[in-house]
Amino acid sequence: MSNQALSFYTLLDILPIDAKYKLYDELKVGNEDIYQCFLYAFAYKQPQSRGLPKALLLYPGTKSVPLEQIVEIRSVNGDTLGQVYALGISIPSLLQEMIEDEYGTVTVMIVDRIKQALNQI
Repeated sequence: MSNQALSFYTLLDILPIDAKYKLYDELKVGNEDIYQCFLYAFAYKQPQSRGLPKALLLYPGTKSVPLEQIVEIRSVNGDTLGQVYALGISIPSLLQEMIEDEYGTVTVMIVDRIKQALNQI
């Protein structure tokens, strides 16, 4: 398998995180990747969880500011069943933040999306 799903969790929620090595900056995120993340979101959903099943998809971005897409999965009658947060991150910017031990734009965006998905903000 060329990518691995990670999970962040609180006592009530688990957030699967999948990393892709595809450039989605100029394209919408591929359906196959949305389906895969949606499956992860449902597989890791805890019975005591407060919210919808959610997953985070990270992919390399070419812009210095992270790009974000939020995809909602809906039933035939329009009910939201789950959400996938897709975040394009600049790998050079993230590496620079890590080297400088800095909580910069990319790091903040990733942490904020994790918190948002886990209903902590």
